[in-house]
Amino acid sequence: MANQIATKVARSFIKGHATALEPRDPLYETSLHPQTGKRKRIQRVLPPGLSKHDEKILKKIRSRAHYLDKGFSICGFRFGWTFLIGFIPVVGDAADAALSYFLVIRPASKCNLPAVLIQRMLFNQILATSVGLIPIIGDILMAIWKVNSRNAALFEDFITLRAKHAMDASQPNAVTPSETAALVENSTRTAYIDGISGDREAPANLQNPIQSTSAGPSQPTSVPENTGAKKIRKPSQGWFKLKK
Repeated sequence: MANQIATKVARSFIKGHATALEPRDPLYETSLHPQTGKRKRIQRVLPPGLSKHDEKILKKIRSRAHYLDKGFSICGFRFGWTFLIGFIPVVGDAADAALSYFLVIRPASKCNLPAVLIQRMLFNQILATSVGLIPIIGDILMAIWKVNSRNAALFEDFITLRAKHAMDASQPNAVTPSETAALVENSTRTAYIDGISGDREAPANLQNPIQSTSAGPSQPTSVPENTGAKKIRKPSQGWFKLKK
């Protein structure tokens, strides 16, 4: 009984503190069915208006970032391959940096992104690698910060805004430098990419902020991911064939 209580307290503490600093899961969200009130974990819907090329790249990046950052779960705390590999001194951090670059940043750069966006993603990775060199503590901090999920969110925000401009005749044909700078600035804010809700706060300095990347026919209402509700998990279709 004492062990069960201790486990429950530890799980509650981790969910309430560590996950508050995490970015949203790049691949999944928790939804609430409007009629039944049941909650389930579903894959995020692709943003509307993306080109076939951008859709293909986004699917790859979402899946890879998820398994690199959130492929496993212990006591409610999700971590991925980068956390496990990072425990190997020096070599592990170098391997993590290589995985993040070749599986997330490099594919994203093929979608005609502005230089400032690529620079921010590279800065995030350099920061993660530097902190990861600190034994144990650095690896834990980076497991919470989840650089791949952050870079995936920044990439998705930009191509979503670009697609929105392309669909709206009243909008400029391309994302303006000021809008790009606003996305980069807001992506560093904890409340903007929130691990508890899985959603983002409306950027104050964007005229038409992106509230959600999900679109399409009527979907169940999204709710916070860490509500303690039982999750329904689907078979893996991602880059790593592991438990989600």
